[in-house]
Amino acid sequence: MQLVMFLITLGLFLIGSFLVTYFVIPKIIKVVSYKKLLDEPNNRSSHKKVTPTLGGVAFYITIILSFFFLKKWDSDLFSLNLMVSITVLFIIGLKDDLIAISAKTKALAQILAISFLVFDNGLMTDTLGGFLGITNVNYWTYLVFVYFAIFFIINSYNLIDGIDGLASSVGIMIFTLYSIIFYLLGENYYFFLCIVIIGTLLAFLSFNLSEKRKIFMGDTGSMIIGFLIALLTFKILTYNYKIDKIDIPSENLIIILTSIISIPVLDTVRVFIIRTINKKSFFIADRNHVHHVFVDQGLSHRRATFFIVFINLIITTIIYLLSSVLNSFALLFVFLLLSVVFYMVLFYFNMKKNENQELRPNFLNKIAKTILNFFL
Repeated sequence: MQLVMFLITLGLFLIGSFLVTYFVIPKIIKVVSYKKLLDEPNNRSSHKKVTPTLGGVAFYITIILSFFFLKKWDSDLFSLNLMVSITVLFIIGLKDDLIAISAKTKALAQILAISFLVFDNGLMTDTLGGFLGITNVNYWTYLVFVYFAIFFIINSYNLIDGIDGLASSVGIMIFTLYSIIFYLLGENYYFFLCIVIIGTLLAFLSFNLSEKRKIFMGDTGSMIIGFLIALLTFKILTYNYKIDKIDIPSENLIIILTSIISIPVLDTVRVFIIRTINKKSFFIADRNHVHHVFVDQGLSHRRATFFIVFINLIITTIIYLLSSVLNSFALLFVFLLLSVVFYMVLFYFNMKKNENQELRPNFLNKIAKTILNFFL
């Protein structure tokens, strides 16, 4: 009976969040189109016509509503601070989508949003579980790391929102894996929160991939989702004292979590390195991101998205399977090796593009099609 009630609750959160988002988005599209608050394509855009943005407004409405139903499992009243943090990001993201604001203003808003949760001690831990031989960690050192990492993850997620379906698909993958971890840990509040976000992103994805009803999540959406990814990443780290109970060695937890969010994080690191080498500003957009490389090689948005998510899952699966037999030093080496190999292949294709040399016809397209045909 208890399992049946649990599954019913899961279904209600998943379907409920999907339906709320699915109902709200058409209203947003109507208002945005009427007010002509549309995203104009430019030289680095992957879309060719003006498109409504502000899909993140639906995210905010759905997630805020869900807190009232999640309070049964929120013994620490975590939702209160989380609601404030998300509201800060919603306001600044909405303003940026409407009139554009400076990077400094966005950064300050993100730091403020992080502060509401960090100083509640909801994200702090005093141990890394033996990662690279580190057990106890200094409070202030870890505090600085938390601020930097959450800020970095928020903006990394924002940077992968460049082609149809990618940001939402990566988000669905991440929250699905995190929901499994929270379920195994017995943390129902965070499990159901993940389910709500999955339902929200699934509904948005159906519009984002549509030709007639397309909408973008905008900075409003990407900052909220990126923040929640970062938040739940560090929340899982606070459970490293009992993570061994679900067959994840505590010393390898950080590496496993990094592999789960590897596409946005590593792609941002890679692009920053390229911009540093080329002596270009970090704040000037270009087409060096992984999704741009795949699209420029002839993949459709859907195939590029599937290919990227598939690669992320392969890396995560390998790291998870090896985590029980390798220590953190060896596992970190394997993770970095896999990442370097992937990006060396990507660098090769990017060089071919820059040299205007043609690869064998639709080489990446053929690979993506083969994988799609195998799984679908």
